[in-house]
Amino acid sequence: MASYEESGGYCKRCNDRVLVRRQATNHILHLVLSVLTGGLWLLVWIASAIKVGGWRCSRCGSRAGAGSSFSLGTVAAVAGVFGLVALLGVLVTRRDDGMAAPATRPRRPPPVAEPAKAQQKTARITQPKAPARPPITAADIYWDDETRQHRDVVLQLLNKIRDQNERCREMDLGTVSQSGTRGTREAPVWYVTCLYRGDAFNEFFSAADLAPDRSVAAVTNVPHSVAVNACEREARSRAQHPETVDFSRILDVQTVEHANGNTTVYSTFTAKNAFGVGSKYRIRCLVKPSGAVDNAEVSPSE
Repeated sequence: MASYEESGGYCKRCNDRVLVRRQATNHILHLVLSVLTGGLWLLVWIASAIKVGGWRCSRCGSRAGAGSSFSLGTVAAVAGVFGLVALLGVLVTRRDDGMAAPATRPRRPPPVAEPAKAQQKTARITQPKAPARPPITAADIYWDDETRQHRDVVLQLLNKIRDQNERCREMDLGTVSQSGTRGTREAPVWYVTCLYRGDAFNEFFSAADLAPDRSVAAVTNVPHSVAVNACEREARSRAQHPETVDFSRILDVQTVEHANGNTTVYSTFTAKNAFGVGSKYRIRCLVKPSGAVDNAEVSPSE
């Protein structure tokens, strides 16, 4: 059975306000079709629900005009259609969320092969090195009558010293000479001036140093405590009353290490003089690498 929409309108034939009717939209049918087609039928439903005109007089059946082109049923139908569209969108979104692909565990990257130790060793060996210094030649030295007689031996010794003695990498080759205080005519001793951290010193050498078992490496300075003890013993040996010596080992003591291995000790001490009166003195000791005092100076302290 068909259903109709009713409204009040004006019929020209009847020349009066009459009850007008038009065929209503079957919203139940359109709803079922929309669900079955997955929402594709919604456009047809909306087109059939929105009607303009189509009213007829309930008395004579002729066309008539209504006070309103849209009935409450039409408005409700359109609102329902849009509500249904929104509901379907929500359901589809939830369905997509529920069917999301499960999270997969990230693949662990394949292990990187470690280079072999032999390859690492080869890489270290092939690293560029600082260029070696050219050997000392005869043209680098000024030869006098004494050194010229032993030129080959002196050249070998100079190159050996520069290779083994870290404090003699820099040499003043113009100072190569034969020592007048060391050695003999048959077994001469020569020396060269070396420069190390701003300190110049003479390095002595002889033909015996060419032996493979002889080292010409730099001599090391004695420890601080050894140098101070040696200087204290020297102070007691210089005092009139050694048992009264009070040597300063902390406040006034100072040590200076030299490139040739010697160490200078500066300090003060108090002791009784020949009259039994206590006095204060200054002392300077030059301690050799062997720990012996080579030279010492004592003076009254002002």
